Amino acid sequence: MLEFARQRPEGRDYSAIGPVVFDHTSLSIDVDRDLRLVYYAAREGQAQSRSFEQWLQAEREQAARDADVLS
Repeated sequence: MLEFARQRPEGRDYSAIGPVVFDHTSLSIDVDRDLRLVYYAAREGQAQSRSFEQWLQAEREQAARDADVLS
């Protein structure tokens, strides 16, 4: 289990979300070079996961608005 609250960038407070459980999948791209794609997703069906997804969507929307202002 990864706790998202422990991975917060400076200036952000995610403590209201609490611990978020992530599932992961890995895909080997090139075994000789030890190149893998690892995908993490918040586990479905948990209250914290839904809160995390809502926060993430709001961040994406804000980033799009910010990009429009800068362009």
